[in-house]
Amino acid sequence: MKNRFLVIVCALALALLPATSLSASAAEELLPDPEPTLSVLGFGTASAVPDSVQVKVQLGQEPSFGPGAPQFEIPDAAGLERVRSYLIENGVAESSIQVEFFSRNFPLGMFMPGSSISFSYPDPDGLRDFLQTMVVELAAERGPAIQDVQFAYLVDDCGVIEEAAMKNALQNAKKRAETLADLLQMSVGRVISVAEDNSANVAVGASGGCIALTGLRSFGIESVMGMMSPLTNSAEKVEVGILLRATFALEP
Repeated sequence: MKNRFLVIVCALALALLPATSLSASAAEELLPDPEPTLSVLGFGTASAVPDSVQVKVQLGQEPSFGPGAPQFEIPDAAGLERVRSYLIENGVAESSIQVEFFSRNFPLGMFMPGSSISFSYPDPDGLRDFLQTMVVELAAERGPAIQDVQFAYLVDDCGVIEEAAMKNALQNAKKRAETLADLLQMSVGRVISVAEDNSANVAVGASGGCIALTGLRSFGIESVMGMMSPLTNSAEKVEVGILLRATFALEP
């Protein structure tokens, strides 16, 4: 009886084996071929007239030029308060003023300490005259000396120009994809994926839209590196750039 049972089990196993093999082969045949795709970069810009300018004034107690130079002392609290009061008296919103008793003094060296005052100025066109008058006034009061000025022009509603830059970047990506597809004697199909790309590429500069523009307000490494950007940031216009990586389907 035991031997008979073993024979039946073996017969059933042999009967099922071909069927399993046939099912696996059928499943493999049903797998579609991978869809051919094409990935490209697209770059777009947009701009607007600035609404304000963020300013950072680097201060020293003595100028770092002239006879006996270089001389440099960190201004005392009273000197910085005089500068702060001057800004308020001349129309700068008190809420926008930030005083840093210790600040990295980039003009004198990446890690050179100094003092600084940051503020938002509402008249981009009048910034030069305002700063020139400020230099004269501080000198007359024997206040802290301005050693360097850094600034970034800003727009209130950056999202509007960022959206336009994104649209232009997508159009640019599609055009580049169509050019490459034509070389392959194929055509561009649907969009598979789109992602922002923040690759360190001097050719496109500080892409990243409003994120990159906001980064200029810190006046740190971002602004130093941003000097290599071809994007315009001036009293005439503020330009933002978007770099996208888009993947399209390729069709015969």
